[in-house]
Amino acid sequence: MALGNGTTTPTIDDYALESKLVEVPVTWYAFDANSTHMWIEVKATYTATSPINITEIGLLGIMKDAISTSDVWFLLFRDVVPQISLDVDQTLEVRYYVYVRYG
Repeated sequence: MALGNGTTTPTIDDYALESKLVEVPVTWYAFDANSTHMWIEVKATYTATSPINITEIGLLGIMKDAISTSDVWFLLFRDVVPQISLDVDQTLEVRYYVYVRYG
C-alpha cells in the first residue's frame, strides 16, 4: 500500500497517488473463492517516524516485467480520505476488502 497527501478526487485514469509520501508493506492478507465469487482482504500497518498528514491511500499490485523480469508496481485502487494526522510512534492500520462476483 501507499500513503500520500493528494486531495484530487480519484478517477478511473489514475495510475499513481497524486502525492505519495510512503509505501507500506502488507502485513496480513486472506483470499478465498467459490463458484460465485472471490474475495481478498489485505492489511497494512504504518507507524509514523515523523509527523505526517495523510489524505490519500492506494492499494498497489506487483507483477514481473516480461522483458527484464524485474518487479513492476501498479496502482489498483486510490482513495482520498479526510485528513489523518499522525505524530511520531502513532500507528495507522489500513484494510482493503475486494469482492468480485462472477458472471
